Amino acid sequence: MMMRRIQLGILMIGLGTTTGAADVGERCWVPDVDPVPSVQWTSAENGNGHWYAVVHNDAAISWELARAQAVARGGDLVSITDSAENAFVFSLLADDMYWEHDGPWIGLSREAGGTGISSGWTLPDGTLGSNLQWGTGCPSGTIEVDWSVHFSVAQRAEMKWSNSLPGPQTGTHIHSYVMEWDSLPDCNENQTDDLIDILYGVSEDMDGDGQPDECQCHADADDSGSVDILDVLSVLDQWGEDGPSGDVDYDGVVGLSDLLAVLQAWGSCETD
Repeated sequence: MMMRRIQLGILMIGLGTTTGAADVGERCWVPDVDPVPSVQWTSAENGNGHWYAVVHNDAAISWELARAQAVARGGDLVSITDSAENAFVFSLLADDMYWEHDGPWIGLSREAGGTGISSGWTLPDGTLGSNLQWGTGCPSGTIEVDWSVHFSVAQRAEMKWSNSLPGPQTGTHIHSYVMEWDSLPDCNENQTDDLIDILYGVSEDMDGDGQPDECQCHADADDSGSVDILDVLSVLDQWGEDGPSGDVDYDGVVGLSDLLAVLQAWGSCETD
């Protein structure tokens, strides 16, 4: 069981890239991301029943964008609450590519301020972290800036953590992150991991975000919750360009097929 879990955890599936990449700050879409099938930490293994996946990006990724991608897939960055969970998550990180420049981001961060660098570290749900697996000399740094947490490549053998500034713009070049779900990521409710559906062609994933298209409303170009005249105007305004928001069929150019897709989906933004 452990070997199967590790093999799944390190499996990287390249879903391809798409031309005309969207503004990731607005759309949370990074076309060079390589999502992987999730792995459950079962109760038979004294686990919590949650599901986990390690995601690797071709380019360095900030902690904030990593979290946005995790939330877009219905989960969040992993909340590690004790040494047993830390060991399980670490078992998914056997491949060296997850340690490019440094170890993967996890769901722990600290906002600027407070009374000392050792306090104020919070999980994605806003609660204070406990049983923190800090490496020697960590956490460190000034309380005047934000910090985010990742596995430490310098103390990889000890499964320890380190803190860094949140992303590439601040000199941190981490390429991977670990995400977690309370239950199987199965937005179309067919009892199969969404990524498996995509890999085997059961579902399409035009935007490469790791979520089946039937669970999303791509024709809603302005993300208003409905497909209407504003979406038509968005398509017309970007006609002949690469989008981003007007390219609702993700073929790399805004045109007639996008307009037809909007008209066909007219009305409330419904998903299967």
